[in-house]
Amino acid sequence: APLFISEQSEQGTEVTCEQCGSVYEAMQIH
Repeated sequence: APLFISEQSEQGTEVTCEQCGSVYEAMQIH
């Protein structure tokens, strides 16, 4: 399971991460 996903926005394109700094980059992979 992905560890960078903490909270998912309504659009599902933005997530807040507790330990990751590359939130947008991680979402682009998905």
